[in-house]
Amino acid sequence: MARVVLELRHFSNGSGYDVVACHPDATVADYLEAVEAFFSNSAWTGLRRGRDFVGWANCEGCPNCCRERIPLTIGDAIRLALSLPAVADRVRAAGALTAEDLLQAIDVFGEIHIQGRVMDVTLRRTEAGWCGLFDHAKQRCLRHTFRPLVCRTYFCCPVSHRAEKLRQRILNAGEDALVRQLLLSSRGVHFASMGLRLSDYPPGPWSDSEGLSLCYESAVLLAPFLTGLNLARMPI
Repeated sequence: MARVVLELRHFSNGSGYDVVACHPDATVADYLEAVEAFFSNSAWTGLRRGRDFVGWANCEGCPNCCRERIPLTIGDAIRLALSLPAVADRVRAAGALTAEDLLQAIDVFGEIHIQGRVMDVTLRRTEAGWCGLFDHAKQRCLRHTFRPLVCRTYFCCPVSHRAEKLRQRILNAGEDALVRQLLLSSRGVHFASMGLRLSDYPPGPWSDSEGLSLCYESAVLLAPFLTGLNLARMPI
C-alpha cells in the first residue's frame, strides 16, 4: 500500500495532480515513489506525445527542462557518488558515505556558486546552457537512474499549490543539508574563508538520519515538510 497518495486533478490550464494523503511514517523516498508511480501508471509521456506509452525509464519526455537550473540535495549527491564505480565499491564495503564522497560527486558532476554567505550547489551546465548529463544524440539523460530529485519530481503539467509547496520545501531543505556537509568536509576551511558560516546551515529535516547511508532518502521523514498543507492522515 502506498504511503503517499497522489490524485488526478483538472485545473484551468490542464490536467495534473494533488498530494492528498500521507502515512505518519512516510519518508522522502515514499514521496518520490508516489510521484513516479503516478506518472508511470497514468502513461503520461505517451498521452502527451500521442503515441504508445514507453515508460519514464526510457526518458522519452521533451528535453526543455534540461536547460533549467538543477539544484542538488544531499540525497542527490549520495546517488551521484554511488554512480562512480570506485566510490560505490568502497562505500558498499563500508556501509556508509562520507562528506568527502559528496565532494567527489560534486567535483565530477556539479557546480558550486557562492554569493556572500549563500552557497548554491547545482548540476554542471554546458556553455550552451544544457545540463551536463544531457545526451543530445539520444535526447535523454546519461545518468537517468541517478538523476536528481528535482528531475524525478518535475513533470510538464499543472500541480496543486500544496503539491508544489511540498516539493519546494523538500528540495530547499535537501540542498541546505548538502551545503552543511560540504562545510563540514575537508574543504570547509576554504569555504569559511569565502564568508560561509556553518551556523547559517543548522541541522534540519534532512539531517536527522544517522550517517550518510546508501538509502538516505528512506530515512528522511516527510512529516516536517507537511506543516499547514492539510493532508489526510492514512491509518497506521
